Amino acid sequence: MKSVYILRHADTERGDGRGGDHKRQLTEEGTEESANIGRWITETGLSIDTVLCSTAARARETLEQLGCPDLEAKASFSDELYLATTGELLHILSQLDDSRSSVLVIGHNPGLRELCRILAVDGDPKALETVSTRLQTGALVEISLPAETWADISRQSGTIHRYVDPASLS
Repeated sequence: MKSVYILRHADTERGDGRGGDHKRQLTEEGTEESANIGRWITETGLSIDTVLCSTAARARETLEQLGCPDLEAKASFSDELYLATTGELLHILSQLDDSRSSVLVIGHNPGLRELCRILAVDGDPKALETVSTRLQTGALVEISLPAETWADISRQSGTIHRYVDPASLS
């Protein structure tokens, strides 16, 4: 069994054209969203073996503001995650070390929302309905996959266990 935790970066400043999209930073609200999700991760005791994070400033800041040093220590950063398509995300997941049973992916829409839709076919009805239409900033989704290896994960095989909205944790 493999578990994928999908975390969309938290709320960001609007692009002003000066620094470019890749350099956009979290707003104060985004910092709070990340801290709320980080507290929830700690309180829930999620077991996460590795973290894949986009190199965009907002994704890196989301990871930092979780306040989970153990997750930061497990993180690798990849340009490939920046605005990755669903196909690219599936390929990245398929390359993970099979000794790892869980991964936290921190990145961007629309790829992350589509990844949730493509992987999860069963599970929490409210979570399934939510990801069918949106994956808001700072939200975390937990999906389990009946696969022995990361290369074996397939579309429409996962179970979505929860959709955690950071606003509901305030």
